[in-house]
Amino acid sequence: MSSSKSYTSKQSQQFNELWDAVMPTPSATPRSVRKQLAPESALQALVVRSIIQLSGEIEKRMETFVRPFDLTPSRMGVLLILTFSQEQLTPSELGERLFVTRGNMTGLIEGLVSDGLVQRVRRDNDRRAHGLELTAQGRALVKEYFPHHRRALASLTAGLTPDESLELATLLQKLRAGMLDPEPPSRD
Repeated sequence: MSSSKSYTSKQSQQFNELWDAVMPTPSATPRSVRKQLAPESALQALVVRSIIQLSGEIEKRMETFVRPFDLTPSRMGVLLILTFSQEQLTPSELGERLFVTRGNMTGLIEGLVSDGLVQRVRRDNDRRAHGLELTAQGRALVKEYFPHHRRALASLTAGLTPDESLELATLLQKLRAGMLDPEPPSRD
């Protein structure tokens, strides 16, 4: 709760209820822990912790959806991006779209290639680089999985109206675009 704006009692109650539901503090001390933070820091902590919890919950649920296909969410993410890409992607381009490090991307690609789902293809414009594309087996797997993926997305957002979904996506993009790199503390 920002000190530059006064909040209604309803907003304060909503904040307190969210804090109690989201913050991992012993039940006997949540309000005393909260009081140690400046109001705006408490609100910032609530936002970040909520996103972390949501991210973990989505990851667990997506693992459940892809498990019958012997895949992880990351491996299925590679297959889906390759399915909908208008061009062949290099491993680094794919990693950027998935927000995956180069080391993790290498492991993902190697596994998908060895499973026969993805293949490397030389790029015409750069003989040193290669693109990635789905094999026939990879395309068939995505085609079989895709209806389940649509159901998964619908179930993950079932608590929101279409307007709320759009508002949330807009706010999350605004949050991402406005993030600053935190300055690492010095321990001098």
